[in-house]
Amino acid sequence: MTTTAPSRFSAVLAGAGIGGLLVLAPLIWAQVQNPWFLDRPGLWLLLAVLPAGCIGAVVGLVLARWLGRLPLAAGLLCWVIGWAASPAVGMLWPRPGQVDGLRLLVVGIDGATFDLIEPMQGRLPALEGLMERGVRADLQAAEPMFSPLLWTTMSTGKTPEQHGVHGFSVHSDACLAARFWEIMEDHGLRTGVYKWLVSYPPQQVSTFQVPAWLAPATETWPAELSFIKEIELSRRLKRKQVQATRGNVTLVLEGLRHGFRFGTIAAAVRFSFTEKLLGPDPERAHQQGQLIRVLMDRDLFVFLLHQHKPAVASFTDYATDAIGHRFWKYHQPDLFDGVPPAGVQRWGDSLDQAYLQADDVLAELLAALPADAAVVVVSDHGFQALQGEDSGLFFAPRTERLRALLEERIGEVEVAKLGHKVVVTPTGADPKLDRERLQTLLDGLIQASTGEPFYRWEPVTDDPRSLGLTLRDESVTRHRLESDTVNGEPLGEFVRLTEAYSGIHERDGIFLAAGPGIAQGVVLDPMSQLDLTPVLLNLVGLPAAQDMVGQAPPAMFTQPPALPEAPASYDALVRQRVLVGGQEGANEEALRALGYID
Repeated sequence: MTTTAPSRFSAVLAGAGIGGLLVLAPLIWAQVQNPWFLDRPGLWLLLAVLPAGCIGAVVGLVLARWLGRLPLAAGLLCWVIGWAASPAVGMLWPRPGQVDGLRLLVVGIDGATFDLIEPMQGRLPALEGLMERGVRADLQAAEPMFSPLLWTTMSTGKTPEQHGVHGFSVHSDACLAARFWEIMEDHGLRTGVYKWLVSYPPQQVSTFQVPAWLAPATETWPAELSFIKEIELSRRLKRKQVQATRGNVTLVLEGLRHGFRFGTIAAAVRFSFTEKLLGPDPERAHQQGQLIRVLMDRDLFVFLLHQHKPAVASFTDYATDAIGHRFWKYHQPDLFDGVPPAGVQRWGDSLDQAYLQADDVLAELLAALPADAAVVVVSDHGFQALQGEDSGLFFAPRTERLRALLEERIGEVEVAKLGHKVVVTPTGADPKLDRERLQTLLDGLIQASTGEPFYRWEPVTDDPRSLGLTLRDESVTRHRLESDTVNGEPLGEFVRLTEAYSGIHERDGIFLAAGPGIAQGVVLDPMSQLDLTPVLLNLVGLPAAQDMVGQAPPAMFTQPPALPEAPASYDALVRQRVLVGGQEGANEEALRALGYID
């Protein structure tokens, strides 16, 4: 047979090529629109090219009848176009490289601790590379170790008493001090902020701002990014509090337009099918959901970096914290009683997976940095085991009844728990009077079996309006839960036994910095979170304000940066905030998922 002879086989080839092209065309279009789409070539071949081949073969047989006979050259040409040229476009389409104009990247890894990073030496190349070519230090958190409070302290360089953020049910307008991105915006630097806590409602900044997990609604800046919050909230709240009601396909298409990758979508689909086939599994849903959310956040953030080209950008990964709370007992089973071996085998590497993923994301973000840019990596606190007894069960204070009693007697109050401790913060107009009433009320809550107050309270050193509560009698057992009372109410209204949460916040978080003018391979003395905003400002040539307590450690620089004269304060910028939307409350489902409230 010659290449010019008409052939029914040629018609089959042509049909297969046309059929394959029809099937692959939408995916090729996605790759052209979103250069990061094809991130998993092997998965592409398995889930796209092979199904397209089957469909193309069927189409080829059908078209063969219609086409009759074709020259072999024509058939081969159609087949090559359908099965060589089009996949080549998808697999070879260039991705953007470095982000022009990016001067400073701030990466948050919530709850990260050197106690976990150091034992994983050799497995975290991005973090280890920063330690070698930059500086590191323990970044010490203050009490109470509530993430919204800590992230706000880090972003303002002010204490909670100065910045005004004390609990969880707070919005960005509650922050009384200027954040580092507001200061930089005022000095003409374009900023992009991705999921920094207490950034809801978002601000109209020069590029983008996406609120973090406490946000109860879908507002973002610009509004077209609201799909990412809708995906997050619809999964957690079953759309009860989500204003938009777009379907899953529409949300995925929005994500695809904004950087979602083939591997990310495949992971989400695989998780959804697993849930349907194997039934619900809270631990699997928690772990996989956290990791998939980070993939979605990474995809969108990288897209936004290249689309908006900010001078300063921040990105925060919360999976390390969320998985630490729930899976620490599998990570260190020897510290706990009664941890099932099957659970250790199944979930023992969950924390490692979260850190490996965080390192992979960091490596990709570092690849987008120009040579003259600086990077800072921080966590808001460290992590450690929450140890308990009674066959692997841990007593956990309950907050719902206590909050109701306090609101009835003293008015507005924030009540949240950190492991075995409860932190209570009056939020009314007269904190001093409210705290006196709070102390009187707590002293009057008597436990029947002991005849003493149920709670022991103490002032919170770093937040004068708050009280830290612990149980006077921590011998909580099933029998006592069934028989004991507090002021005539069942003990179970105030405390419970749980095996869900085994990791707890610890003081020492992480600080890493690298870039031009930063020393290499230096271990700094422990830093305060109050030092972070001065560091970030200095790295872009701005001074810390005179009313900021912290300072950039001189030892982190090869030579002190040249800075203009320090202003008395930047806090006048607070009045210039332009916020987008907003509604009352916080995302209480997220707080329950992490064990902060009941």
